[in-house]
Amino acid sequence: MTCLNTTHYLNQPHHDTGPAYLLGTRRPGAELTARLWVPAPWQPEHIILRQVVDGEPSLSAAQLVARTDAGAWWEATLRLVNPTNHYRFLLLTPDSDRPYVWFHAAGLADHDVPDAMDFRVLAEDDAPDWVLDAVCYQIFPDRFSAHTPPRERTAPAWAQAHAWLDEPPVAGDPSGAAWYGGDLDGIVDHLDYLQELGVNTVYLTPVFPAGSVHRYDSTSFDHVDALLGGDAALARLTQALHDRDMRLVLDLTTNHTGVTHDWFRRAVTGRQLWLVAEHGHDASGDLTGTGWQGTMNYHGFTRPLWSWLAHPDPADGLNWLGIPTGIPRLPGGPISQGVREYTAHMPATSITHSMNLLGSHDTPRIRTVVGSREAQLVAATALFTAPGVPTVFSGDELGATGRTGEHSRTTMPWTAPPGAAPTDELGPDGAWGPVDRVALGRYRHLGRLRHELPALRRGGMRWVYADEDLLVWLRTHPDGDVLVALARAAGATVDLPLACLPAGAVDDVHAMDGVDVTVIGGADGHLTVNATGPGSAIVTLRAVLPRTDKICTH
Repeated sequence: MTCLNTTHYLNQPHHDTGPAYLLGTRRPGAELTARLWVPAPWQPEHIILRQVVDGEPSLSAAQLVARTDAGAWWEATLRLVNPTNHYRFLLLTPDSDRPYVWFHAAGLADHDVPDAMDFRVLAEDDAPDWVLDAVCYQIFPDRFSAHTPPRERTAPAWAQAHAWLDEPPVAGDPSGAAWYGGDLDGIVDHLDYLQELGVNTVYLTPVFPAGSVHRYDSTSFDHVDALLGGDAALARLTQALHDRDMRLVLDLTTNHTGVTHDWFRRAVTGRQLWLVAEHGHDASGDLTGTGWQGTMNYHGFTRPLWSWLAHPDPADGLNWLGIPTGIPRLPGGPISQGVREYTAHMPATSITHSMNLLGSHDTPRIRTVVGSREAQLVAATALFTAPGVPTVFSGDELGATGRTGEHSRTTMPWTAPPGAAPTDELGPDGAWGPVDRVALGRYRHLGRLRHELPALRRGGMRWVYADEDLLVWLRTHPDGDVLVALARAAGATVDLPLACLPAGAVDDVHAMDGVDVTVIGGADGHLTVNATGPGSAIVTLRAVLPRTDKICTH
């Protein structure tokens, strides 16, 4: 039996910094067990763990602890000596043409490599633990729900009132003045809806007094805009969320203000220009474990997923997150390798504490990018199963569309008009088109799976397979692994020997539209993924760890 297949990642060794492959309590001075799975075709004579200690390389031998027909388990000791600990593996082989290879966080290298893409683990991680279990929902407050009718409020001079179901502007100055009248109490009215979606964390765009509905030009950070209900409304929303064991995240934009803010006025001494770009690309330099705990993961999630799923026609002319071209459509191989290389530059905790988005109030809607419900639901499966915090922009779960950030700030189509008795019932359509109840049901299902399966929230990440139209990855966890298959078109297929994962026998298969999964045999059997159209599947696997009856002596 072999696992060799040139298009499989299965024929590569595997290690990740999740709890199934890095064992022990992480604290300064601790010794952890670093576990490495090596497929049978490799047959290394020795494996060395190379660790950087106080700036100098330190080598320690790994031990062969278990062997199966499919491969072998090796273990080495990793010492948490520094705040951030870098390490990789050296495989010494009997092959005279390739006497050694390095295995690091970006994969295999048959040449000497720098430390930049080593595995990294923090001795102390001060990032909040609750973030790992979060399912986040982004709300643009003016467009979610109006508890108090706009006609009962005094609009400022800059505001241009719109009816609730008017289509938002596509671009231009009027977009910041287009006032629909949503408020914070309107969010309280619909917390049942959010919980049914699996949401336990609400993220609001700025709520401070400003001269626009987006409020990134805040005039003060001391109070909540009266148009949204003022300070008391924020207190009510916070209490209502906490009563449901939900959390609130605010967008504090102290790095930019409006021209009437006191900080700005005091700084004006003449003509001064300071151009600061938003960090929407490679944030790895700020995610080393000593600064930011996470970021909005455009570079490591949104951009590659858009590039794989983009529909050629509607994607043409859309802004590709700052690059002046239409969104390209790339094959799965470069997508997977690009993500591996990017995430290799930071500790895994920086990824798991980052927000994954399919889109936001600053981007086109995912439905517009990919062009169909089927492709959007493939993207949604990726959102809820990849490492990081799944963050849904309000309305995406209903199939909302939009070509620009401004155009994407659509209202929610509640049947109750603003100010009426609140109801979570959705209307037949919104300004952007009909309500997609199939998509809503799928988002709810994915939210439930995210909460039920520890591997999706706290597991490591292993790429399994990538080709033109199919991506497969494995979330690894001691309580059981989860295999995720994503297909963007019909015809893609792959056969996976279960023993090569190695993750054990199949527990359950959640095959969604467009993907069929066939399982033959138990832990030594095969799992076949066959795409009949855009679709996805989530497969749960029972945990298999090295057993004492497999211990090797030599």
